Amino acid sequence: MIKIILSEEKYKATIYKLLLLISETIMWFKNIQIFQLVEPFTLTPEQLQALMVNHASRPCGKLERMHYGWVSPLGQGNELLVHALNGRYLIAARKEEKILPASVVREYAAVKIKEMEENENRKLTSREKRNVSDQVMVSLLPQALSKSQTTFAYLDTVKNWLIVDASNRTRADDLTVLLRNTLGSFKLAEINLKHSPAVTLTSWLATENLPRDFTLEDYCEMQDPNAASTVIKCVNQDLTAKEVLGHLESGKQVIKLALSWSDRLTYIIDSALSVRRIRFLDLVQQQVDDSNTESESEKFDADFLIFTAEFAEFLPRLWEAMGGHEEA
Repeated sequence: MIKIILSEEKYKATIYKLLLLISETIMWFKNIQIFQLVEPFTLTPEQLQALMVNHASRPCGKLERMHYGWVSPLGQGNELLVHALNGRYLIAARKEEKILPASVVREYAAVKIKEMEENENRKLTSREKRNVSDQVMVSLLPQALSKSQTTFAYLDTVKNWLIVDASNRTRADDLTVLLRNTLGSFKLAEINLKHSPAVTLTSWLATENLPRDFTLEDYCEMQDPNAASTVIKCVNQDLTAKEVLGHLESGKQVIKLALSWSDRLTYIIDSALSVRRIRFLDLVQQQVDDSNTESESEKFDADFLIFTAEFAEFLPRLWEAMGGHEEA
């Protein structure tokens, strides 16, 4: 058997390359967080690329817990950090974190604290114990393995949006912070509707009086406005059933609702206007089948153009159906 011995630097570089290979390029966005650009985005793809290079992804340093930087949305081996089509700039950011469980740090720190107390014949203060824990964490970091997570997003310079493929706001905010640091200044605004989303969703479910191009699906979550911890989930159920509507009669509000739009896609929208579990239906899939692409790069571009065009029609219609939104 042949043993291959790597230096620490080569070992970490090898692990980093493996992480990049494991992380697949994700094209069709399934969960989106939407931000409105306060000012038009005027940088060209080349200008944006030049700025992003200075904040590119790399392996964590020996004493770093985490590093967050830009990677190519086209996958491993490509140096292009911005992929632009029809005024939409596809970008991607990778977070690499050291895997260092708190329980491990506590275990090593407890041994060190006990040893120090025995040698000095006294009890360490709380501050001294915290210092020992910090020292133990620093000593363990170089030995820790890493995990990575890639987040995709695109800037729509026509609609003035930033759309992040993320199921939670925290992950989306990480990317917006990196983008702001990259550009020096980057103003974003939330999508603010003129009417409360929860009130609108509750009305849709209670009356079944939805706009003609929207249809109820089979999932919702309801919450008592006076007791945030009280949440009712209805999964794979007929939302028009009496037992479901009874929760509305008792004063609960809809905070998540599954809907479909124009036989083109299904999704779940929540009261913060996050759109999750997006599934494109047959009409959209037919466009994919009809695209007649001959290479992987052509298919990549076709997919990107199709789903971003769907969002460009769907999102304004959704906000209009819910009462319209305020301009940034």
